[in-house]
Amino acid sequence: MRPTGVTRAQSRDIVFLCSLLIAAHLLLLARVLLPWAHGVPPIHPGYYESRLLSTVSSVALMSAFLLSATHHYATPRGRVAYWLLFGIAVVAFAAEVIVY
Repeated sequence: MRPTGVTRAQSRDIVFLCSLLIAAHLLLLARVLLPWAHGVPPIHPGYYESRLLSTVSSVALMSAFLLSATHHYATPRGRVAYWLLFGIAVVAFAAEVIVY
């Protein structure tokens, strides 16, 4: 079944929003990783690691949503990639909650 015009427009909006959120999370991560790379002490213990795990979980989750909004999810490889990204997001979130 072919998607209707409304479905394509919604899919395009989801792809745009997910891409925007992924870019924002990566830019925020860059702001955190630069001081870490220069040896600046963290604000509190585990701050850098917590921000890194938070970004990994957010980017993996948004990538999974991005994949599900496109036609790639209809393929077996797309479904495997979706569940793999979703699993990465869950593991990173669990690690962040348990450790920090």
